[in-house]
Amino acid sequence: MAEGLQIGQLPQKESLTGNELIPFQQGSSNGSMSTAALKKYIGTGGGSTDYMNYITEYNVSVQHPTSGIGGSNKYSLEGAIAQVPQELRNIGLKVSFINSDGKVETWEFQGETFTEVGRWLNKTVFAMVENDIEITDYNLLFDTYENKVWLNGAIVHDSILQRNCTSIVPLDRNNNIYTNTSGNADVVFFDKDGKYISTLNFYNNKPVLKENFPENAELVAFTYYRDSVITDKFFASAKNNYNLKLCQSTILKKKGTRPVVNINLSDSEEEIFLKLASAYITQDCDVYFETGEYTFIKIFDLMNTKYDFRTAVELPIGGNCRYFFNKSTLISKCDSTSEIVYSNQSLFGTQRIGFNSNYELHDGHLIQYDNIYAIHDEGSGEDSYYKHVYDNLIVEYIKGEHTQYLSKPLGGGSNLHADIIIKNCIFKNGKENASDVSWHFPNNANYKFTITGNRFSYRFSLDSDVEKCNILFTNNSHKEDNVFANATVMQFNNVKE
Repeated sequence: MAEGLQIGQLPQKESLTGNELIPFQQGSSNGSMSTAALKKYIGTGGGSTDYMNYITEYNVSVQHPTSGIGGSNKYSLEGAIAQVPQELRNIGLKVSFINSDGKVETWEFQGETFTEVGRWLNKTVFAMVENDIEITDYNLLFDTYENKVWLNGAIVHDSILQRNCTSIVPLDRNNNIYTNTSGNADVVFFDKDGKYISTLNFYNNKPVLKENFPENAELVAFTYYRDSVITDKFFASAKNNYNLKLCQSTILKKKGTRPVVNINLSDSEEEIFLKLASAYITQDCDVYFETGEYTFIKIFDLMNTKYDFRTAVELPIGGNCRYFFNKSTLISKCDSTSEIVYSNQSLFGTQRIGFNSNYELHDGHLIQYDNIYAIHDEGSGEDSYYKHVYDNLIVEYIKGEHTQYLSKPLGGGSNLHADIIIKNCIFKNGKENASDVSWHFPNNANYKFTITGNRFSYRFSLDSDVEKCNILFTNNSHKEDNVFANATVMQFNNVKE
């Protein structure tokens, strides 16, 4: 060995034979160890110290690049944890891998049976929720395991082969839990460390109320019967969207932001419906339509048969969303022969109750052939407030075989408190001598209308039961006398044609 040289001055070696000696001090004496012995000592642990305990993260896609799905480096959780060496299978180990979508997932082992997927927490999801994702639908966060159930805090095989369960995800303690099951399901609660607390069972679209959550619960998972799910996928929501028959949301919402939803001319009718439903469920979205013409024919039957819409078969609007039609024309030509559908069908609607919050409609031509309304603004007497804006629209109703006395371009039934703004709109009505826009009210409703710069084919009207209502009606044209009932009205610069 050269003398008087620092380590950096020694010749570099590209490989080791295993016979090299490394000096060390052990207590008051010195010694040496071959590199082969040191490698064995570190790899298996020696003395009273297991050096593998210091390895807390393992990247399966890097360490096993050809053992994944189809011989690739992509894995499911179950496949990834099977690759972890026995000596690394310690509580707290984080395992990372590339999933089938090409995205990196990180999971943390909570102890007990290493290969049991229910003993792993998805740290990718937890980081998302902790940092910037608002919980709207739990289905956006959990994984599903077929023919598995939660039993006393562990995932076990379902002996009757009728149930599925989900992975553990963060619990939103500020909101109830709603699911789309027509039978029963279990909500399974865990503390912050993944320790099982208790299970609550619920039936037939009855929510699990937040006041019934265990005090120390911070995590949640679900078990459900597959044949009890109303639509094709189970999900649980932190939002009460029962009146949408709990359609599944696909939108991850960052805290403090308004998600953007783009609707394209190439989208199918069902794809557009599901995007609108997702925006409605998620809330606070901005929905943009690619400029062009959209025709809706078959979606309304599908909403009835697949999604169980009955009393309001209409494309959903609401949830404090804003809709920008970008001068598009949207045409409803429902050809259903079902009385349930054609007697309850409109192009757009608020789904009566549920998310009767704010919405805005801008810059479009909305046409309803036959049936009920182009827009159904219905609050059904709910004790809530909303603000609805109709801006620069052409709203048209064309009379048909199933036209009824309610049919018109815009029909409204109030909740108890609202601001309705209608500006720069044209209402075209195929029903002669009928109201173009009308509202009915519960006795104690308190409404404010701002109606300015519009053209009515015939008239605006309120039902006679209105008592507390203020109307500003300016710069409008109409053919027939408007009906303001008992409202307090300020009107000027209007033209009766």
